[in-house]
Amino acid sequence: MMRFEFKKVEKRDWKILLQWRNDSLTKEMSLNKKKITLKEHFEYMLEISYNNKINQFLFIHLNNKIGILKEDFSDNLIKYLSYTINPKYRNKGYGNLMMYLYLFENSGTFVCEVKKNNIASINMCKRNNFILHEEKEETYIYKLKKNEKKK
Repeated sequence: MMRFEFKKVEKRDWKILLQWRNDSLTKEMSLNKKKITLKEHFEYMLEISYNNKINQFLFIHLNNKIGILKEDFSDNLIKYLSYTINPKYRNKGYGNLMMYLYLFENSGTFVCEVKKNNIASINMCKRNNFILHEEKEETYIYKLKKNEKKK
């Protein structure tokens, strides 16, 4: 049985997320390349946990933590999405699947900012019908407008 689920990030998940974040390829593809300390990470995660306009979800397959997806709707009109895949599960299609399943259950306007050299994330955006909206010096801004499903 293929069992995929999203679960809200809890404090017990914070250390593994820091490991993923400080992975060399993750750092290279992140907008902020700096290595994050445990103290910085925990302060950031605590701040997010109290922000009712930001949600973070672990993507889980058969009890394995595959990735994380963060939605930030501080803008109210747009959900800014960011994501990280557990280094153990890269290049297996999980990023695309995670985004597809998330979008399947959600509607609105979504934005992903992707570094120009992050081919995997660019392809993931394209496969999930995001359109290149803007080009900055080092990044592309992809946008998707998705209407609510008719009932």
